[in-house]
Amino acid sequence: MSLMVAVLCSGALINAYRSFTAAQSVSLYASIERNLFQALSVFRYERGGSVSALSLPNGDNPAGLKQLAERRERVTLALNAALAGADADIDPALKPLFEQLRRGYEQLKILRQQIDEQLARPREQRDTRIAQRMLTEGAGLLATLEEASTAVEAQIRSIDPALSQLILARAMAWATRAEVGSGNLMLNEVVGEGRPLNEQEWKTLLINNGRFTFSWATVREIGLAPNAPPALKAAVDAAQNAFFSGPYKTLRDEVIANVSNGRPAGIALQAWRDRSEPGQTAIANVAAAAVDAIAVRATLAEAEAERQLAGYGLVLLAAVALAVAGLVVVLRRVTVPLSRLTGVMTQVSGGDLTINVPYIARTDEVGAIAKALMVFRESLTRTRALEEAAEHN
Repeated sequence: MSLMVAVLCSGALINAYRSFTAAQSVSLYASIERNLFQALSVFRYERGGSVSALSLPNGDNPAGLKQLAERRERVTLALNAALAGADADIDPALKPLFEQLRRGYEQLKILRQQIDEQLARPREQRDTRIAQRMLTEGAGLLATLEEASTAVEAQIRSIDPALSQLILARAMAWATRAEVGSGNLMLNEVVGEGRPLNEQEWKTLLINNGRFTFSWATVREIGLAPNAPPALKAAVDAAQNAFFSGPYKTLRDEVIANVSNGRPAGIALQAWRDRSEPGQTAIANVAAAAVDAIAVRATLAEAEAERQLAGYGLVLLAAVALAVAGLVVVLRRVTVPLSRLTGVMTQVSGGDLTINVPYIARTDEVGAIAKALMVFRESLTRTRALEEAAEHN
């Protein structure tokens, strides 16, 4: 029985090990994805902050420069962690993409030094090409980060399809942020210039609104599902209140109504930006919450797989121990006694009728064999006595 349990546990242990290695892979990819997304999210602001800083005179932007330094540090930490994770045992098909990302990161380091050199100069002496390079090369790095993030998410989905909904929520929230940002850039322009939308801008804004309305509906469906992580639900609610309903939505609708009907927006540019940025940030936070939820679930799955692996391992060890103990019992209680009785029988058959027969007192099968051997020995003893008596007479 113990041997059968051991065999069954061996199969379960193999399956548990496979589940554990798969969970480890998902956890690794989730960690890489988290860092990629962090870099992707923050580098957008570093890029814009760098270009903005290059356009301002020395001493006019101390808070902006401090914020730029903080964002650089966050991007650096995230990229270093993502690239370190990619040096581990990941799918070889991803290696070229991460090498491309590594090269882009090295170029960014050089570009940062050049930006700092320009910022140390008076504004009129700065090379305007540096800002353009940050826009162009920064766009390339953002595209590589997005591509790497998508590829890593595909790996996660292929190993653990149960995470597909969270991955979709991340993608749709990020698409919503992109469409909202694109629309607000257009509105920033017309608000700042104090003019209405032209016909082409109006069509573009309608398309833009339709896209983010669709993508956001998908995010809400996933984020508000009964089994959705609480943090994701909270982020979805916050974004819904910050952008899609409440005072900001009323203001946005009024601004769009004004500029689409030939009237001024009715709000100053800075006031408009101050009111619109929290909503965009809240939408980006939904994507971040989805990424965090993926990482948390991957970590929990790895811990559960490790627990199962350890559990089956302990059961297997116990089954093997029982089997060994059973074998020892068989050896001591059956095999050794039978071997001794066989030896005694051989000696009795050879004529040694004085040998003691062991295990007579036992009441099991071994005792029965010993008693039968005793009867055999006594029978031979009587036969020999009769033969000796006959020879004597």
